[in-house]
Amino acid sequence: MKRCLSSAALLLLAACQSTIEQGLDRREASEILARLSQEGIAAEKVASRDGQSLSIRVSSGQQERAAQILAREGLPRRRHGGFGAAYREKGLVSGRLEEQGRFLAALQEELAETLEEVDGVLSARVHLATMREAGPAAATPPPVSASVLIAFRGGDGSAPPIAQADVQRLVANAFAGLAPERVAVVFSRAAELPAAPPPAEGHGWIRIGAGGLGLGGVAAGLSLVWARRRARGGAR
Repeated sequence: MKRCLSSAALLLLAACQSTIEQGLDRREASEILARLSQEGIAAEKVASRDGQSLSIRVSSGQQERAAQILAREGLPRRRHGGFGAAYREKGLVSGRLEEQGRFLAALQEELAETLEEVDGVLSARVHLATMREAGPAAATPPPVSASVLIAFRGGDGSAPPIAQADVQRLVANAFAGLAPERVAVVFSRAAELPAAPPPAEGHGWIRIGAGGLGLGGVAAGLSLVWARRRARGGAR
């Protein structure tokens, strides 16, 4: 009897949940759980069968809002390759331009990852423009420049989590010959989501609100299973 009720409870709970993200590592899953918890959404992380990745589940009634929150927050964050990825695959012959391109790509990823460590920054992109290979007759190349795009969390009128001058100094100090005034910074504020509606009032054991079927619904389902088993036993 207890085994039957336990199985029924698991089936009912599983039917009320939806997977919103999968293939995550521990850091990504923990960051998503923390953010959803701050927004009042209960979520759980579930390991894959091979134990190599994690997925995030929420109640079916909260699936849409949870997806909106993750989209607004830029979660899970884009994985940065950095220098390790840039130089992992290397051909037998590597020219100077190829080496320079790999270095710039890796440096851009490293700078973006550093900016994303600032509290309130959702995502960052860094683009470095440097001189190209020039022949003897080529004109004097333009000075080195950079562009930075930062998306951040905040309401209307709120200041970015990091000052423009600090971004310019950070990027300029990472690349020789780049002056801070040659770093263009653009901030993009993420739109705030409307507040979640309050749970709907119910009667009796069953209460259905914005979060979907609650514990009352599970209890009602278990009671139905138990009643059917009693009726089946009495008929024998």
